[in-house]
Amino acid sequence: MEESRDVSAVAHAAQALFFSNPDRSSGTYQHLRSWEFGETISLPDPFGFTVKTDKWEPWDD
Repeated sequence: MEESRDVSAVAHAAQALFFSNPDRSSGTYQHLRSWEFGETISLPDPFGFTVKTDKWEPWDD
């Protein structure tokens, strides 16, 4: 089975989230990695690149 992955930014929480290994029976992901804005995100293969978030700012509510 092919592994699925999703990357999301949660700007009001000042975090970036990486979801992987979905469990289709429960509708949840088995793995979650998070980074605070300002940290460098290192995405694993098959992405294999980094994202600098030092200029990202939280959204105003």
